[in-house]
Amino acid sequence: MIYYILLGLLFILAFFFDYVYIKGNRKLFYLLCLLFFILLSGLRWKVGGDTYSYQFSFENDVPTLANIDKKYLFEYKWEPLFKLLMSFCKTISKNFFVFQLAHSLILNILLFRFFKKYTKNIFTSLLIYAFFSYLYFNTEILRESLAIAIFTLMYDYYNKKNWKIYYILGIIALGFHTSALITLLFPLFRNQKLNQKGIIALVAVFASFVILQTLLPINQVLALLGSSVADKYEFYSSVLMNINGMIYKAFLFIICPLLILKIRNRISFNNTNTFENILFIYFLLAILYVAISGFGRFQNYLVPMMTVYYADSLILILKHKKLKPYAFMLVPLVLIIPFYYKLTYYTTSTDKYYQGTTNFSRYYPYSTVIEKKEYDFREIIYRQGMSDAYQNSLNR
Repeated sequence: MIYYILLGLLFILAFFFDYVYIKGNRKLFYLLCLLFFILLSGLRWKVGGDTYSYQFSFENDVPTLANIDKKYLFEYKWEPLFKLLMSFCKTISKNFFVFQLAHSLILNILLFRFFKKYTKNIFTSLLIYAFFSYLYFNTEILRESLAIAIFTLMYDYYNKKNWKIYYILGIIALGFHTSALITLLFPLFRNQKLNQKGIIALVAVFASFVILQTLLPINQVLALLGSSVADKYEFYSSVLMNINGMIYKAFLFIICPLLILKIRNRISFNNTNTFENILFIYFLLAILYVAISGFGRFQNYLVPMMTVYYADSLILILKHKKLKPYAFMLVPLVLIIPFYYKLTYYTTSTDKYYQGTTNFSRYYPYSTVIEKKEYDFREIIYRQGMSDAYQNSLNR
């Protein structure tokens, strides 16, 4: 129920402050939303799949700062800065919720800062973030989401072409998750526009990857960057897509965004925050994801930008007088199709692991550290799902 209340409140705030644009204390509601987002994830009790793994490791394997040894720092399964953060939190308290709260503070403060800086449609952005990414970022990909949060800082310097600070922050992000390696390549494409030459370049890169995958499997190339990078790619590539899945994802992640981009370019839109300098990178990753599922995780780094882009596009369509007559066709394109995609994920049955459950059962019912109510089906879904994914990666 608490998730529905959150989405309902954000919808009301988005309607009045972003669409109607009433005068009011936007800052107060913005700060209240930030507090709500932080506490909702920070005070949860065994909500989310990966949370189980992190909590078990925190309680059984993670040492305090005073007890850190070289084996833990250099050989344990996580990246070094994440391990230090874990140990710092355990030094404060052996209760896992202290880490959860610290993680939620860092992640949501940085994301809220990004939304506030890059859009006037703050509450619409928060609504989209809450529905599409909040549970995933706050309860599943805990290491990667911190790297993504740091990338929102990196983007400021990406815009300014201050590569020294950009790469310093990039190394810090890499200290939380190895997938941040991809952000170190982004400056190579900063000046590439999504024009005719850009589209030719996209096709060329796509063709090169297909040929390279035929001659030398991508996981062998990534192994040059470290075995953990190659292993993660292999694991996430274990989710195979049939041709229908590829067509659906191409429509969702390539065709729909291209149509939205074309709409925005055809009308007068006085807004410089359109992330033009990162659009080529988005479509490059999207194309690679459709072809090679292992690239899907790299798209997570662009989620904050795409959240703002979609929020601005939605408000633009609803408010712009040239587009209002066509809103009934364009709104589904901008929001309802992606909404349906996420809703399909949440409602996908997990009966094969536990009867009467869905993917959303990982997060619902919600439980707090105060009551500590546990649901056995949640851990079973997580453990069995991870086991299946691992077996699939071995059988490829």
